[in-house]
Amino acid sequence: MPFDRRRDRRLGRRLPVSLPARMETLDGDIDALCIDLGSDGLALRSDYVPRAGEHIVIAIQAPDVGGQPSVPLRVKAEVRRCNSVGGGLYEIGFRIVERHG
Repeated sequence: MPFDRRRDRRLGRRLPVSLPARMETLDGDIDALCIDLGSDGLALRSDYVPRAGEHIVIAIQAPDVGGQPSVPLRVKAEVRRCNSVGGGLYEIGFRIVERHG
């Protein structure tokens, strides 16, 4: 999938995480793993191959705190890059365009 790497210019810092996520795509809901997260973007690992520039609603499940279930972070994000990492998995970089809730 040809993506222009010059377009993947991060404006903010990203923190490495390992959190379950779900993408609401044109092809249905897809499970993923959030591997980094920042105020302006995030990266997921999944077997899904998105379309360049596709807008996807993503729900990221934060860990429970003090026995209380957490509310998922929901964002609408634009696909900026997609790279194969082997084993049928892809790392997908997103720019957050809208926060839900």
